[in-house]
Amino acid sequence: MLALAAPRLVTVDALIEGIWGGAEPANPGATLQVFVHNLRKALRGGGGDGLLRYQAPGYVLDASVEVDVRDFRAAQHAARDARHRGDDAGALAAYDNALSLWTGPALADVRDLPFATLEAAHLEQERLLTVEERIDVALALGRHAQEVAELGELVRTHPTRERLCGQLMTALYRCDRQADALQAYAQARERLAEELGIDPGEALRQLELGILRQDPALAAPAIAATPAPAMTGLTTPPPEESARARPAPPTAPRARGRIPRPPTRTIGREALVEHVVAVLSRPDVSVASLIGLGGTGKSRIAMVAAESARARALFDAVYFVEVTEATEANQLFREIALLFGADDGPDALASLGNATGITSGLLVLDNLESLPAGADFVVALTTAAPYLTVLVTSRLGLRLNREHEIPVPPLDVPEPAAEPSAPRSTPRPPNCSSKGSRRAPRPSLWRATRSRYAAWSASSTASPSRWSWQPPACVCSDSPESRTDCGRAWTSCPRPRRTSRRASAPSPGRSSGATPDSPTTPVGSVTG
Repeated sequence: MLALAAPRLVTVDALIEGIWGGAEPANPGATLQVFVHNLRKALRGGGGDGLLRYQAPGYVLDASVEVDVRDFRAAQHAARDARHRGDDAGALAAYDNALSLWTGPALADVRDLPFATLEAAHLEQERLLTVEERIDVALALGRHAQEVAELGELVRTHPTRERLCGQLMTALYRCDRQADALQAYAQARERLAEELGIDPGEALRQLELGILRQDPALAAPAIAATPAPAMTGLTTPPPEESARARPAPPTAPRARGRIPRPPTRTIGREALVEHVVAVLSRPDVSVASLIGLGGTGKSRIAMVAAESARARALFDAVYFVEVTEATEANQLFREIALLFGADDGPDALASLGNATGITSGLLVLDNLESLPAGADFVVALTTAAPYLTVLVTSRLGLRLNREHEIPVPPLDVPEPAAEPSAPRSTPRPPNCSSKGSRRAPRPSLWRATRSRYAAWSASSTASPSRWSWQPPACVCSDSPESRTDCGRAWTSCPRPRRTSRRASAPSPGRSSGATPDSPTTPVGSVTG
């Protein structure tokens, strides 16, 4: 506890609670002093006299004591700083240095103490986060082939960590193992559904969509490799050396840089499309945003408007780029530079301003809300390339001063037209449908049932003694007079008796004293 908190003070009460957790001995203070004495003796044996001192109301371990947890966190911060500066190679070395301090589970020798359970869980989460950050840097350096095996083991050990699964999918895809990448996603989706009853997150779903579309943003970065040293006595380098020395191919432009063609005709959006084109043609507009809920047709309107602007020759170049959760800003800058004929080197953003042969260009960024800090990306893009007009589709606005927001409401569904009430000029032939040659359909089941019901009703009216049914009356006594004087329904009388529901008509073949013309007892009543 003192090492984890150094150089902060740890109170005596916190030490007692962390060591015994409510099951302290009869005199925990004295026992704690014995522990402190033994610790001071051990530090003194290592040449560290006075490193542990008492400071009311607890103890303080000096900051000069080497603690591996503190060294791990320092290396972690150094790696993050190097990554922030763009030094991926230095960040990878710092991450490796931080993880090399781990030789086993955290606090393995004191796991039975109450404080160690929570602290060990926190340290394990820090380690996993560091592993994930290190793999991100390794993938950015083009080391996807070297990370596949480790990522597979990590995903098996931590099956619910979606970031590790996404990294495994990316590494497999970059190794030309697209089927294995999709299989990894299917396994992750199945595990999440079985163990937690949830679906994969938006980032993982967008990554699967990018793999299915073969999004160039998922391709390995173009990292120039250093030439292999010359080998004495060999005129031709070995295959593995020549492959290592071969420079990586440049990033190919997106095939979707061309404007996609909607699969169906656009209906009901003509006025909105014309308004978007008119806004884009204005010289004072550099950023226009199509804002609306998901499914309102923002992407389709952007496609149609961009195609209309290209057909009218309003811009020298028009390109359409889809943004996903897996898209990185630096990679997107390089791809846009390639689209407009600029250099896609490390300073691709600055090279956009020096694109030759283009005085005006339209760039459509579809689904920009998937890119973190999308507003900053657009500002940097339009600042570096003032000739660009950017059309954005997003669920939320960018909130820029020079942004022109265009709301996209849901498409109104027209009311169905009323059928004409005028009679037909030409009578339809009998037993023919509207197409003339086919026979009319047979009467429906309802019509047939209705006709049979009418026949049955007529017969029951003609013979009420046989077919009519009356609800049973209350039977309070055996005399008909008292039955009529009761005035209650048979279900609400306090003394109801079971009544007969059998019709009094004689069954066939059974003798009866009643003649066909004699009155019979209605169904649902009984005689006295």
